[in-house]
Amino acid sequence: MNLLVSPLAWIVVLVLAALGLAGSLPSYHLGRKGNIPAIQERFPRVPEERWEQFEGLFERWGALILLLTALPGFGMIIPPAAGVHGIKPISFLIMVGIAKLIRFWVIVLLLFGSVRALQIWLGS
Repeated sequence: MNLLVSPLAWIVVLVLAALGLAGSLPSYHLGRKGNIPAIQERFPRVPEERWEQFEGLFERWGALILLLTALPGFGMIIPPAAGVHGIKPISFLIMVGIAKLIRFWVIVLLLFGSVRALQIWLGS
């Protein structure tokens, strides 16, 4: 079965990506409101210097930094920083949507490959 042409795989990945994107919106909105104390309260382990480093990253790379939300951990910290640093909502939606699609396709492919390898191993 080729996952890339499987309608069920596409549905699963699209639903998961949409949910991931929706989960990023509240923290992005919090950042857009400029509520820095609320963001720092939500992420108490992130030092203030780290938040300041995001400013340089967003100045240099702009919305492309949002592609890092595909990586575990970054998806929690980058959205509020994007809001604070004025990334436009449409750019946020597009870039985080792409990142989440990539993330969940990789997860689906890894899971399918692991299940397939287990089936082959048990069959021999």
